[in-house]
Amino acid sequence: MIENTSDSKHATGMGRLVVAYVVSLLALVLSITISYVILQNIIETQRTLHLVNTHINAIQLSVTDSVGVLNDYKFEQKKNQSNTRLMRLIEQRALASVDEISLRQKNLLATRDRLVKTNIWQALSWIFDTEGKSLNAKLSRYLTHIRNLLNEPSEQSESKQSLQIPVEAAGAKNGSMYNSFQQASIQLQDALDHNTTRIETVHQILTALVLSVMFLISLLVILPLLRKLSSEHQSLETANSSLFKIAYTDRETGLPNLDGLEKDLNNLVSFTDAESGFYLLLIRIKNLDEIYNLIGSHRASALLQNVASRLQQHDSTQQWCRSGEAEFSSLITEAKVANASQWVNSLQSEITAKLTIESVIVRPTVSLAVSRIKKSQVIHANLLWEHLSNARIASCAFKPQSCTLPEYHTDLKSELSNKNELINQIGEGIIKQQFVPFYQVKVDAQSGTPCSLEVLSRWRQPDNTYKSPGLFIPAAETSGLIVNLTYSIFDQVLIDIKKWCAGGLPIGRVAINVAADVLHHNEFISRLETMNYSLPSLCEGLEIEITENIALGEDIEKVETLLSAIQDMGISVAIDDFGTGYASLQTLIDMPLDVLKIDRSFVLPMQESGEGNEVVSAMISLSNKLNKKCVVEGVETAWQWQQLVDLGADELQGFYFHKPAPAAELEEFLQNKCEWQMSA
Repeated sequence: MIENTSDSKHATGMGRLVVAYVVSLLALVLSITISYVILQNIIETQRTLHLVNTHINAIQLSVTDSVGVLNDYKFEQKKNQSNTRLMRLIEQRALASVDEISLRQKNLLATRDRLVKTNIWQALSWIFDTEGKSLNAKLSRYLTHIRNLLNEPSEQSESKQSLQIPVEAAGAKNGSMYNSFQQASIQLQDALDHNTTRIETVHQILTALVLSVMFLISLLVILPLLRKLSSEHQSLETANSSLFKIAYTDRETGLPNLDGLEKDLNNLVSFTDAESGFYLLLIRIKNLDEIYNLIGSHRASALLQNVASRLQQHDSTQQWCRSGEAEFSSLITEAKVANASQWVNSLQSEITAKLTIESVIVRPTVSLAVSRIKKSQVIHANLLWEHLSNARIASCAFKPQSCTLPEYHTDLKSELSNKNELINQIGEGIIKQQFVPFYQVKVDAQSGTPCSLEVLSRWRQPDNTYKSPGLFIPAAETSGLIVNLTYSIFDQVLIDIKKWCAGGLPIGRVAINVAADVLHHNEFISRLETMNYSLPSLCEGLEIEITENIALGEDIEKVETLLSAIQDMGISVAIDDFGTGYASLQTLIDMPLDVLKIDRSFVLPMQESGEGNEVVSAMISLSNKLNKKCVVEGVETAWQWQQLVDLGADELQGFYFHKPAPAAELEEFLQNKCEWQMSA
């Protein structure tokens, strides 16, 4: 009984709903019909108004032309001896104007019956009246005056000359008829504009009504039918697809995740046939954070999707997966690893090609590595995660310029642990001020007199021994500790400079090496400016040394801006180890540089036979032609000194003059010996 009552109520509710739909549909159809009739009436009125306006404008133009003809007529009559032939021509033109105006007037009057049927007839009826001040009456009087003037006997020349055309017949500006035409044009244009607005309004209403009818028809017929036919099937498909995607697919790229790669074992049959097993290939985007800072992390999906697309385009037969935030992986055979030189470079080039995201141009940098999976091992998710971790360690050894794939081995984990320990020790060493400046003298090439110093860093150990930069600078740079280390050296160098200058010791210019991270650090310019302003007057100033790779990094324009700011402070800029990088001649011309330092590797091959001298000679010559000071490193013999002087070097540096030394030792040395002799 309860179920029957419930069904009855449901049926009653559905019946009322259907009735409501039908009534709404009928009301909408009726509204559409009425709107359509109204729209047709408005459009017909618009056509009539447009036609009347056209005739009015045509009459006004004809009247203006006729006034010109009448003026010619009057002018010719005023002459003592008028040209009879010319008078006849003017009269013919005047009569033609009258005929034309009369014809256009008839056309205008022909629209009267159509205009009477519109709702604006009362406002425009004055145009068509035949008496009073109506436009039609004035036009008729104008035509009558012209005919009377032209039909006067030619003998009555005096009466012709005295005949005046009434004011309302003048087509000149501000004449009565001219003002009437203007008034009519304004009224017609206002009526046209108003009618246009009405047409647009009714058209919008009609469109909305039609869309409403279509919507109701869809609700009544199409949607219920489709819902019944597909609702169950769609629900099952959607649920199954969603669960599969959540479990096995990466949401941002659409690629499988590691679980999805494991699940797709049917595609790995070729790997199981390999004699020695296969490899997990890892590709990591190294500059992801930098790219996110440029494009915003909310656009990360666009970057990842682009990289995924490039991977698939490179090798559509390869099954790729997204295995981490900025990582992609795949399983490859041993044979493919053996032929890495044939495809690693092309894969790297394709992934790292520039791309545009939201008008921002970025260029991903990547590292590749592999971890070997033995044939006896059964593929499962935990195994893939283990080898993924191994490949991440190996990827630190990837070199972009190489075509080889770093492979994980157990020693890499030990190296990673040692490197981590070294980084921790460097951090503690900075706090304890264990990193101290060493100084190496640079001398004037001609005289051998010390003219400047170069600052080099050393790591003082508890037993008072020192570690050279090659043992800690790379780790400091990769960990970001190089910034604090450099600032610590800055502070100590400034103390040494003040001490030497206070004692009257001439030290010349002081050059400091700066790494890329330091140059781009947000506090570098302000710290350098503070140090520069704090220099004693006896010091000839600072010099910043950068490598070619820094000068030719990805953001050359930013480097140029920074170097220009440094020069504006009166600080020199030098390219260190010149010749070991890839600087082009154009770069040397454009980059704000003051000094080129030729690396010692070019000095060592120099021989007394002249072999090996050509390169150094060319580099010194280039430096001189570019108006850059030339400093040559690695001078170890008097013969090299002499050769470099003959080749035109400006300053020299090397063990022949003095090895890098701590501040106290250098101070004692400069006080006791201030110049060298080439014959020594």
